[in-house]
Amino acid sequence: DLGAAIRFLQYAANLNTAKNVKGKLFKFTDTQLKALADKLVNTFLQPTNSLEITMGISRALPSLEKIVPEKVSLLKQKQTEALKNLPPELKRRQQREKLWSPSSTPENILADLPKLNEYEKASAYQALTSKISQIEDEARAKKLVEQIPDEKARERANEQYESAKISRAAKDGKLDEAKKLIGNLSKKKTQIQKLVALAMQFHKKDTEKDRETAASLMKDAKALANEFPEDEDELNDLMEIVKGYAVVNPDEAFRIFDPIVDQINDFVQASAILSKYNKRNRAFKKGELLMRVHGYSGDGLLLFRYINQIQLLGKADLNRMSSFSDKFTRNDARTIVKLFVAQGFMKEEKKGANNDGSDGVIYFDY
Repeated sequence: DLGAAIRFLQYAANLNTAKNVKGKLFKFTDTQLKALADKLVNTFLQPTNSLEITMGISRALPSLEKIVPEKVSLLKQKQTEALKNLPPELKRRQQREKLWSPSSTPENILADLPKLNEYEKASAYQALTSKISQIEDEARAKKLVEQIPDEKARERANEQYESAKISRAAKDGKLDEAKKLIGNLSKKKTQIQKLVALAMQFHKKDTEKDRETAASLMKDAKALANEFPEDEDELNDLMEIVKGYAVVNPDEAFRIFDPIVDQINDFVQASAILSKYNKRNRAFKKGELLMRVHGYSGDGLLLFRYINQIQLLGKADLNRMSSFSDKFTRNDARTIVKLFVAQGFMKEEKKGANNDGSDGVIYFDY
């Protein structure tokens, strides 16, 4: 099977060239790897232009370049000839695969941009942003970002690169540098998200020093948010704080979340009324709120938007969050919240007993 052979090649090539591989893993010998590569090359160079062969060359080429570089020019020549006869939809698929290929550099993508239509450019910008964020040479990364012609794409690429720098600094134990980089971010929303993410990472290390660091990071994040939100963006920022404190300091998370429940109640009730006059609204059916898988709601209903925070609060204190669920005034909203809390709580093994000594059962009121 050609597909299986290519997957073996990709696995072997990546593993045999990887550094710092932990654990004892199966590895092909160099002789075995060369034999597999030669077999695939011979298959690809047969006098046929089948779709399977054409797509197979594209998938295998990055790995073959590492193992049999002397054969690559022949394969690329064969690939060029075969691509001329591909249907348009397959050419587009080929283009997308090329964008995300490990062998494709940001410079390659930038050079191809003028040849792409608007749909293809959207995918190209995503691939370009992802690849730039992985570059540790800041001068090269900044130069690449500056060459992105679309202003919004350029802004996203720069933001993702800065976020990646923060993650690398934190991973290397350079906390002060990471905090400084966060302070340089232009958007308060992103600053809060990065501080909260760092706090949760440090808290997970579970040492006294790391917990203190997590608490300090959450204090910095909280200082950026308005505890009495006046618009949707400020509410989103505050709920990001709730997410962090649900892990770092649950008491503080519940304290902040308490008044937010009233705002969610108002929003859900108002949405229910408006849904009567909007046939495209699919959040309600005959006045009843519909439960969405994974909390998805196309119209951004607040109740579903903050399911992650609600589940984290449930993990922190199941009974307390169950009691909080009773503060949701609508029966449908209350039931949905309790179901999501239960779902989140059961994702991981329970650790220890509840503080009040109860059995942790959630009761559903209809």
